[in-house]
Amino acid sequence: MRPFPIQARCAALFFGALVSLAMAQPQVVLGQSGPKVPSAQGIAKAPDPVDQEQFFPYWTTETGWDTELQLRNNLANKSLLVTPFLRTADGTETALAAVTLQPHEVQSIDLNAAIGSSSPQLVGTYGSVVLRYHSVGLRNLYAALMLRTVGHSVAFHVDATGEIQNYETASREGIWWLPNDSTSDYLIFNNQGANAIQLDLSVFDSAGKAFTQKISLGPRQTNRLSVRRLVQLGGLTGSYGGIKIGAVAHAGSLDSLHFLFDTQAGFSALLKMFDHDPNTIITERDNAKTGVWTLRAPMLALAQPDPALAFPDGTTLQPQLFIRNTTSKPLSAALRFNWRGDSVTGKAQGPTLQLLPYETRRVNIAALQDGKILPADARWTSVTLTTNGKPDEVMAVAASYDATLQHGAQTPFSDQLAFAWEGGMWEYDAQHNSLMTTGNGGTKPTRAALTLFYNHGTQRYDLEQALQPDEQMWIDIGKLIREHVPDKNGKVLPADLSSGSYEFRDLNDHLAGTLFEGKVIYEKTYGHVTYGCMDCCDDLHPWLTFDPLGIPFSNNAPNGVSSEDCNGTALDLSSSFAGNWNTANHAIATVDFDGTHTGVAVGSTTSSTFGPVMTQHGRICYNTQTPAGGGDNVWAGVLTPQDNFSGRSTSRFGIAEVINLSFNAQTTAAALGGLQWTIVSGGGSLSNAGTDGTGTYTAPGTAATVVLRLAIVSGSSQGQKKDYTLTIVTPSAGLLSKFTNVRHTQGYISVGFEGHPYLEPTDVSFANLQFAEGAAIADATGYFASLNGELHDPTANPENIGSCDSVIGCQVLATDTVDTLDDPPPFSNGDFLWPIPWQYKAPEGALTTFTTANQRMSAVATSSTAAIATISKAGAGPYSKNASDPTTTF
Repeated sequence: MRPFPIQARCAALFFGALVSLAMAQPQVVLGQSGPKVPSAQGIAKAPDPVDQEQFFPYWTTETGWDTELQLRNNLANKSLLVTPFLRTADGTETALAAVTLQPHEVQSIDLNAAIGSSSPQLVGTYGSVVLRYHSVGLRNLYAALMLRTVGHSVAFHVDATGEIQNYETASREGIWWLPNDSTSDYLIFNNQGANAIQLDLSVFDSAGKAFTQKISLGPRQTNRLSVRRLVQLGGLTGSYGGIKIGAVAHAGSLDSLHFLFDTQAGFSALLKMFDHDPNTIITERDNAKTGVWTLRAPMLALAQPDPALAFPDGTTLQPQLFIRNTTSKPLSAALRFNWRGDSVTGKAQGPTLQLLPYETRRVNIAALQDGKILPADARWTSVTLTTNGKPDEVMAVAASYDATLQHGAQTPFSDQLAFAWEGGMWEYDAQHNSLMTTGNGGTKPTRAALTLFYNHGTQRYDLEQALQPDEQMWIDIGKLIREHVPDKNGKVLPADLSSGSYEFRDLNDHLAGTLFEGKVIYEKTYGHVTYGCMDCCDDLHPWLTFDPLGIPFSNNAPNGVSSEDCNGTALDLSSSFAGNWNTANHAIATVDFDGTHTGVAVGSTTSSTFGPVMTQHGRICYNTQTPAGGGDNVWAGVLTPQDNFSGRSTSRFGIAEVINLSFNAQTTAAALGGLQWTIVSGGGSLSNAGTDGTGTYTAPGTAATVVLRLAIVSGSSQGQKKDYTLTIVTPSAGLLSKFTNVRHTQGYISVGFEGHPYLEPTDVSFANLQFAEGAAIADATGYFASLNGELHDPTANPENIGSCDSVIGCQVLATDTVDTLDDPPPFSNGDFLWPIPWQYKAPEGALTTFTTANQRMSAVATSSTAAIATISKAGAGPYSKNASDPTTTF
């Protein structure tokens, strides 16, 4: 029988409290990989509406004349409030009643009725018109003006235009034509702006001989001259020639208009004038990408007119072109035709003209209907003119009238190709019909769409047609209504429908497009046909889709370029801007070919790019290189463990660890759109996670792979996110570290020490766990045989865990006394082993064994009074003492 109880003989685990001093450590910024492309993002807001102005160069209420405004809202989802202002010739303004236009609605305003008796100063005079409205884009409004003589077949369609800012030196180029001695004409000059303009007016005969005079045009003024009078003053001869109106300053405020009328013959013609900017390059105006300056007249009526025009039987037209070289150098002009008969179509190559400086050449198209170039029975042709000159160096006018000039039609030349065209009013009733066309001016097939809007813009009728290069889609409104032709959705137009608006769209290219357009309205009372032009539907100045762009550190964030067309339809222009991206500071962020940004370091910089955009430039849509730019904010999530000891892991965390969540950026969370942490997967709990980018995360009580997400919750980069992957681990090993001397009593088998248990791995914290030892059965032999089978009692109350260290692990806040106690002689050899389970307990969890701490004792005797005692536990030791060694204490 041993003299000491077993509990005293084999030291049990004694726990005492230790005080842990937490030392502040640097924050850990984690950068685990996440998805390279963010999910849904918020689109940056379109520009705010601003004050817009469009101008007509001329109106009149003089005796015998009527003026009608036709206004159409191009916006698809918003109404538009438009206020017309009439300017007299001296620039004095008078406001008319405002007009509210519903989406796609077109309304007409009779100026005589609108003026009434309230503004007698506007009766019997003329001037210009200003249309003012508040909208994001100039071309949200389509505006046309119709000039008519009362009781005669004289009518003109005039398009509104915007003032071009910062546009100084340019000219207006035109052609004059006096087909008989009784024809009158007006050459109108209008200054849209607030600065006086000094003009050089030159009138040329067909050979290029010039007569020039100076004209001063005051702010907002309108001037009206007669070309016939100018020709006489200049001693020029012939019936046609050229016009040049040059300005060396404020050319963007200049507009002009030239029209002919003969009330006795019932004749009228509008001779379209062109802007000539010597600095324009072909690529800006070359949507077809041919590299050749090209003009098109889409609807030239040929000698035997289409019955749809309702001219009297036997009417024979005399189609002709006037082609002018506006420069001081020789130029060539080549013609080709795409003709149309009652049932067949075809193509023909026309003559090539060599034009002398300032020459105007007349081309008799009727003479080409000899069956060799154009069939005699062809009804219509489009005319394509190509030249070796730059934009607007060659211009042309088309006219097709009978010998009396009473019956006829015009089709204007234009270089314009666009992805969308917005039209004004079409008409159909007992006295009117409308014919319209769109064609493919490109080199590749495309698909064109026509939409007719009616019933105040609330209803639509849609047709589509595939078009080969140079092929045209022809529309007879009256035929669609009379014959109940269904649209692509099976819808037919109401039989009593009399007017509406319309648009064409290129379905294959919504960025630039290759469609051209044309329209005529005939009036049966006088047998007159009036052409009407459409507006190219330009894009707003582009903006970056996400501005500012929030870019997660070491992650990707795509950006793009957005705009709106004149309908308010959102456009993605990103493909046109690819390859031109850059950031101002590559140390903060980089950007690739397609606009995908990479966060290099936390901070702020800017991005820029440029690309071709269809933009309005006065009367013309230019495909201009346009910049777009915005801000970049690189941000990073910051995960700071509450037990943030030096050398710890930045990717692994212990179970039940508490992590403070925040972010790092050179701006606020609010400025980014709000940052919020969420748990994507893996469990755990999150508290206080608002939109300020902060929160507290508590890891789960079991091993897991956790994904936390920091995301922008609103604003231009909504949905931009970064995922952080955390590996949550349990204790997997442990050790006991001796912190005292080795105890011994002389003359006895006696050895012991005190130590602290530590939990591993050493790179995470288990500070929120508790520790315990489980039950164990002794295996003892020899000198210790009496202890065989003895129980190691489990820890009654699990102990807390204190601070952690990256070298040794997390310390249990307890002292473990490991001791043989004092065993007297006689001595002999013996061994003792307790395989003690080490256990952890997470909050709300059960005790879980994670390793075994083997406590060993041995005795090696050389005689009954001489022996060496050895003890060890969980990596501490072995420590030995001879029985004869002097007595020592802890």
